[in-house]
Amino acid sequence: MNLDDIMSKEPATLEDAIDIISSIKEAASKVVEDLGESDDKVKGLEEKNSELQGKVEELQASLEATSTSGEKALKDKDAKISELETKLADQATALHKELARKVVVLKHALGKPGVEKLDQAIEAHCTRTEDSLNDMLVDLEAEYKAKGGTEDAPTADNPLEAGNSDNLTEEKYDAAKLSAVLDTRKKRGRS
Repeated sequence: MNLDDIMSKEPATLEDAIDIISSIKEAASKVVEDLGESDDKVKGLEEKNSELQGKVEELQASLEATSTSGEKALKDKDAKISELETKLADQATALHKELARKVVVLKHALGKPGVEKLDQAIEAHCTRTEDSLNDMLVDLEAEYKAKGGTEDAPTADNPLEAGNSDNLTEEKYDAAKLSAVLDTRKKRGRS
């Protein structure tokens, strides 16, 4: 019986009133007991909630650490990629300049006009496209061989080659050219 049912009874006698009071006491004890159990359940739920909150905080911290670590690794990789792209661009520029230098040295060896000042001519030729320089190099090498140049056009081993022309003045160029001609004549037996 619940408390509302007990309270709705009218006591006819003193014994009925005592029974109602006993029933009310029992119902009240049951309510107190239920409240105690509810309090225990609430405390248990609060403890579980606290544990879960602690785990959530740990997971968030772990996620943030992982995220920070991942972001740092990504930034490091981006920096490495950027560094490699810069090196690649620098190498491409150096190769382009070397190709322009080869063209200018061959033009100079063939006595072409406009390449008297090697450094200025190289810089001017650097503005041309790679395809243009490659086509010009092929044509100049063919012309060099056709005009009776040595079997190969100037190479890296030759002082007239582009790689060695950083400090190549006209006098040094003429001396190197004369030396190359004399070496060629000695090899052919014409001194």
